[in-house]
Amino acid sequence: TFAKITEKEARAKGYFTKGTKKLDEVIALLKREISPTTIYKKQKLDRDDLVDMNFNIIAWLKAEMDLMIKEEMARAMLLGDGRKAGDDDKINPLNIIPIYSDDELYSIKVPVTVGATDSKAEKFIDAVIKNRKKYKGTGKPILFATDDVITDCLLLKDRNGRYIYKSIDELATTLRVASIETVEVMENITRSAEGTTYELGAIMVNPYDYNIGTNKGG
Repeated sequence: TFAKITEKEARAKGYFTKGTKKLDEVIALLKREISPTTIYKKQKLDRDDLVDMNFNIIAWLKAEMDLMIKEEMARAMLLGDGRKAGDDDKINPLNIIPIYSDDELYSIKVPVTVGATDSKAEKFIDAVIKNRKKYKGTGKPILFATDDVITDCLLLKDRNGRYIYKSIDELATTLRVASIETVEVMENITRSAEGTTYELGAIMVNPYDYNIGTNKGG
């Protein structure tokens, strides 16, 4: 629970970044409370199939389910689970608030404007570097991006035709992030703002700023 009441305190924390954001709106957002929720990974196995298997299917399934539930949690934190509101399996976005759709008080959105003759990759890199100072999370963040965005950046060449970044690690160093991770489910994700449609290119965050765990029976 966040609670900063006075305008002076809010300004000291840098929350008054836009003149259109009213004081009462800021206070309401700062007071929001997040409660826990449970994420399930459902799996069904027929008894006859279990008997017919010639290897330890239970151990294999356990490892597969562990991997998939971690991927589901990561997707819920970055984008939301993608299920419709009425779906019984939907992860409540009020419990696990997706970074992509969170309020700008907690999740800064940086639009990248690309002209007809501009390099999309160059504009993207410039935007990440210039806005890196706005990141207030723990340590060095990780850049989660689509494969197309990462590939376009790695294909950049200098005037002599040589690749500027010889590896993803070199690109990560330039962008001041700990690492760069490819996220397939981020492809073709768009949002509209003031009549303009923006395609999601990347999300920068340190996952250690999230608290994830289980109860004793989990």
